[in-house]
Amino acid sequence: MSKAFETIEEFLKWEDLNYSTTTLGENTEAAYFGVKGYNQMGLLFMAENGADVVQFRAIQLFSDEETATIKGNKKIRLELSEYMLAKNAQYKLGKWTMDDDCDIYYTISQFWETENPLDRGLLKRAKSMLFDDVDEMVSDMKKIIKGTEEKKSSDDVSVDDLLKMLSDKGI
Repeated sequence: MSKAFETIEEFLKWEDLNYSTTTLGENTEAAYFGVKGYNQMGLLFMAENGADVVQFRAIQLFSDEETATIKGNKKIRLELSEYMLAKNAQYKLGKWTMDDDCDIYYTISQFWETENPLDRGLLKRAKSMLFDDVDEMVSDMKKIIKGTEEKKSSDDVSVDDLLKMLSDKGI
């Protein structure tokens, strides 16, 4: 067991979270568990030994019916993509992704050094982001899927606005 994964397990025990462990492939140790806030989701805390990377991932965010709606509606996929892009620009700790099967997940990735793999502060920030902020954003995305998206606030940025900002900066 890697030092990083030992630290993850110590943190989960300290937080009094019930979890199970597994190995994903040859080099990845994972702890997984479910949480229920406003939404139910699965969480994976993973340590990739060969790459010296830890990942904290929120998965299983939407029901099969919601995922089928996303797959079958190009407009909803576009609106969700715009929402995720705006949130990716707003939050620096992690990133939203939608794969080819229209599964949506949130991932926080962090490199770690063998001598000092992880600190409790990073684990606390990851937990807070996954348990609170991601849960709130999933609620927003469910409104988009159901077609009940509320009017965007002035803080929200469209894809066109983000692309213009990037081109203005020469990126």
